[in-house]
Amino acid sequence: MVFFSDYLPDLSWEPFMPRLSLACAETILSETVMGRRYGLAGRDCVATPDVVSSVEDQFEPVGLPGYPAWHSPAEPPTRWFSAVGKLLCLEPGNSGQDLVVVGRTEDDLLEVLQAVPGEWSDATDTANREEPEERHDLVLPF
Repeated sequence: MVFFSDYLPDLSWEPFMPRLSLACAETILSETVMGRRYGLAGRDCVATPDVVSSVEDQFEPVGLPGYPAWHSPAEPPTRWFSAVGKLLCLEPGNSGQDLVVVGRTEDDLLEVLQAVPGEWSDATDTANREEPEERHDLVLPF
């Protein structure tokens, strides 16, 4: 599998994933994180060396190889970690790497925030948003 990014200097195709099934799994994980990142069950912080070390020591790597982010293909690869009810993504950010964390519940998220040292973003107040007529609970795949 390859990807194309206009962020590459020669506008070329670059390796992404060795198999389609891994690319599909990555898409599901990415959409899960993006869907919850700015709500009450998601946060992010700059991934300082202490943050990265803490994540690597306390959480299990997800079985995906590191891969380039389409928006920053020359930066360190995107890597995933997990624990029951928790999904963590180390990815290129504005100031080096970012750590993005989502939890199945707010308690799951709070456990990560307590375990990993970092300057965490604030939660977005989703309680005052207009709710759609139908509401579906998201079940994370881990």
